[in-house]
Amino acid sequence: MEKKIKLLSVEQAQRIIFKNIKPLKFKEKINIENSYKRVLRSNINSKRNQPELDLSSMDGYAVRKKDLNKIPITLKLIGEIKAGDKVSRGIQKNQAFRIYTGAPIPKGADKIIIQENCIETEDEVSIKKENKENFIRKKSNDISNKFVLKAPKLINTRDIALMGVMNQRKIEVFRKPKIGILATGDEITEVGEKTNKYNQPASSKPSIISLIKNWGGDPIDFGIAKDKDIELSKKIGKANKCDLFVTIGGASVGKYDLTHSSLIKMGFKLDFWKIAMQPGKPMMFGSSKNTFVIGLRYPGFLIILPSFHLFFYQNINFLLNIASLFKIKFVNYD
Repeated sequence: MEKKIKLLSVEQAQRIIFKNIKPLKFKEKINIENSYKRVLRSNINSKRNQPELDLSSMDGYAVRKKDLNKIPITLKLIGEIKAGDKVSRGIQKNQAFRIYTGAPIPKGADKIIIQENCIETEDEVSIKKENKENFIRKKSNDISNKFVLKAPKLINTRDIALMGVMNQRKIEVFRKPKIGILATGDEITEVGEKTNKYNQPASSKPSIISLIKNWGGDPIDFGIAKDKDIELSKKIGKANKCDLFVTIGGASVGKYDLTHSSLIKMGFKLDFWKIAMQPGKPMMFGSSKNTFVIGLRYPGFLIILPSFHLFFYQNINFLLNIASLFKIKFVNYD
């Protein structure tokens, strides 16, 4: 039997867990469209400028400012430019190009007169009013080819669009932590199975699985183990494929609360198994080699979730290498 330790406060328990959890080093390459809420592992360098050229930001006419000394004025139209066109010809005195949004600015032009301020004839354009804005998006206005998206970073939708602009399709991210979930108890059934007066569904398990997914983990459902040493040991024996193993039920030390003893038999060293929190006093934390375990007692939805929020969210952040991006708040109920 392991030596008992003093009943811990919630804050003390959090500190022990956070001190022991180590960030994962495993990596993988994925396409950026699959990277939402993943954690960037390596810096990304932009492969291009955005935009690569000076572009028109409005539909109108490309002109030279120095030709606009007197308004109204009529200029000679010498061509048309749309987005994607390659322009080799520049403009000279009293000339203009018809130009569209996203089109490259021709050599010599330094202003776009919007079409609302102009009247076009067959080969001329009359400028009735000069707009104050130039309406030219300068080269590298958004990002330059020297821009670096720095890791570690929790990737959001803006980052995904930015990586697309950088022309980066595959990126290196940290592997999601594999988190096993095992519910225990003779009275527990899977949600959706037929119940009677003497049993109940493992209602907290699907909720915990959904939270793990939302927080960036990869949940592995270990199902349900009855309160039998052999069955529990068989399930726990497969926990070594997980980074974090969550047990629901049997965390106390009663005659039929066998999870505690089964974990010890299977080689887990438990740092604590009780905390000063009601409800939620029976709670375990320990490890075996590279697998950490957290045990919660109650299978009931309302009671277990506060404990799960208090102790799991930051754990997943630690595993994902992003705990440093958030201020850790320890909860003290003393």
